[in-house]
Amino acid sequence: MTPVTSVNCDLSDIAIIEQVIIMDTTFTTGLNGFQQARSRMQTAAREIADESVDTDTPSTGSVNNITESLVELKAAGNDAKANLKVIETAADMIGTLLDVKT
Repeated sequence: MTPVTSVNCDLSDIAIIEQVIIMDTTFTTGLNGFQQARSRMQTAAREIADESVDTDTPSTGSVNNITESLVELKAAGNDAKANLKVIETAADMIGTLLDVKT
């Protein structure tokens, strides 16, 4: 087997490779953000499930805890959706960059 001593790349090849690397980093950032949002959602859902509320006379503390957990659940859900959009966009751009080269 002959060792590769040089690679025949022009500047457009290098530019495409650089863009794919950037998109890979963006994809990874979106994935990490999604995983963090999912963890926050699980924590908030667990807190809601664990709160014991007397339906006749709920305490102010319990209501506030559930309210805060519901707000966190919604915020984390929005964060998850935003990060999914980042992942989708990065995947589309990587596909487009690779299609340009072929």
